[in-house]
Amino acid sequence: MFRIYKYDVLETSSKDQKSSTSLLNSAQSSTKSRTSSPTTGSFTNDIEKPKNAWYTLEFFSYYVFIGSITIMGFYRLFMISVEKHPNYANIKKHLKPGWIFGKPVDISDHQYASFRENIPILLGVIAGYFFLWNAVQLVFFHKVQNKLALKNTFRLWFSVIFSFIVYGSGMIYVFSIIFIYYLFAKVFRDHRLNPLLSWGFGIFLLLSKEHFGHYKFGNLHPLLSFLDDHTGILERWYVLFNITILRLISYNLDYYWSIKYSFKILSTTVVEKERIPGDASYSDRIRLNCNPEDYNVKNFLTYVLYAPLYLAGPIITFNNFMSQTKYPIKSPLKYRNVLYGIRFFVCVFIMELVLHFCYGSAITKEKSLQAYSTLEITLISFIVLFVTWLKLLIPWRLFRWWSLMDNIEPPENIIRCMCNNYSVVGFWRAWHRSYNKWLLRYLYIPIGGNRYPILNSFIIFTFVALWHDVSWELFFWGWLVVLFILPERLCSYASHRFGWIHLPHYRIIAGFGAALNVYFMIICNLVGFAMDVHGIKDVFARMFGTFQGIYFSVTIMLLFFACAQMMFEIRVNEEENGIDLRC
Repeated sequence: MFRIYKYDVLETSSKDQKSSTSLLNSAQSSTKSRTSSPTTGSFTNDIEKPKNAWYTLEFFSYYVFIGSITIMGFYRLFMISVEKHPNYANIKKHLKPGWIFGKPVDISDHQYASFRENIPILLGVIAGYFFLWNAVQLVFFHKVQNKLALKNTFRLWFSVIFSFIVYGSGMIYVFSIIFIYYLFAKVFRDHRLNPLLSWGFGIFLLLSKEHFGHYKFGNLHPLLSFLDDHTGILERWYVLFNITILRLISYNLDYYWSIKYSFKILSTTVVEKERIPGDASYSDRIRLNCNPEDYNVKNFLTYVLYAPLYLAGPIITFNNFMSQTKYPIKSPLKYRNVLYGIRFFVCVFIMELVLHFCYGSAITKEKSLQAYSTLEITLISFIVLFVTWLKLLIPWRLFRWWSLMDNIEPPENIIRCMCNNYSVVGFWRAWHRSYNKWLLRYLYIPIGGNRYPILNSFIIFTFVALWHDVSWELFFWGWLVVLFILPERLCSYASHRFGWIHLPHYRIIAGFGAALNVYFMIICNLVGFAMDVHGIKDVFARMFGTFQGIYFSVTIMLLFFACAQMMFEIRVNEEENGIDLRC
């Protein structure tokens, strides 16, 4: 059973992170500066700790402390979610009959509730995809010589049909935008107008996408009004179009660099180094160009509309996608896709348990926090973040599983559990990881990388906020992240500059620094994704404005400290096993 929790199940490339960096240094040297600090996940190289720290008296005290608070916390969350609670009548409208022990299920998060209801349909679509592919192979495989072309043709036609079923006539808008991007690439080629127009048009679309819902075909001409009645399963095609914009920019910039740096070709590099094409490192697949003939309209459409990743990602670059269609990544782990599927269903079951027994989302949706104690508000804030984490992880895992079974391995979007992060920088490397890698390649490095870290971080997180939605809460969230990165960077620099990492009690000091970081990350994510600014003010007033609240805050600080020590040890064990996730 524990095999499903191996890193090899999540990513084939998780163990070749170190070995692949040597080929990447020339193009991405600005991103490789490592600070061996307690805030980047690599400080463990500088700390001498006893072997098997998991079995020391210190760690046993952590187990007792963390275990007792966890049990107490879930018990209190359960008790505020029972019918006898005074506020139950107010949140009852956000519940519906469930299937676990007769308990109602929290459906207050409409985004996940919709996905949850459609999981059986999506599993049916995935099964249908592979059934059709097997049928195509049975009929055509012995008649064609180019098997790769057959597979990509199937991917393209299935993806086109899939997209029209999902969005209906809305795909007319999508194809119009796709055509404009393809024109940018082919007309301007290696001219700087190619990346400038690609980025400029993308930002324009992000700023104006909500207005697309007001444009009707009937307004153009009465004869076209029938198209407004055929909008597909998802009427608002522009809601999830953010992912497509990233793919369009990826194609245009990869094509731009393939002409500008035409000597960096994956197939040529593989031959020169006498390596098996399928063993090319993940970073090489991203960095090195495809063959010039690969940047054609068929491959462009196949990449942009690829059904398994079209709706929610994860995001994969064009170069990486095309290299994997030719040279699939081979996992050394037997039955890897089966294990990945089991891991997906385990996550779904955990989410079901939370939604059936902890109604934190319904409570925050009803804005009734005043009916709860300081301890309960703290627990509600945590469970709301946990549900937010799971509701993103589950769709990403499902679509990535589909892609993995189709021999395309995009980056794993969430490489660590939400509760296994103590660094602001490390957290954003592990959360929506494919987007992080995309931002590094197409924005952070081109605007200067680590030469201007704070300014570039401000630009990055402003764009990230805009990409999610045009909302002041999200902009405030993005700028808060940059603000909280500052002390982490300063402490990291000072600990090396003044030799603090060699102090005998450095690990203890680092633990309290990590605990503060966890506080900062909780605040940022509550503002951006779970509560608004006013909701956070209410939580702060209860936690820091009363004696009881301060008592709980100190207890939570000690809890985060104990958890941080365990996180440090996890990373020590990873490094011993050759795993370097840089988070």
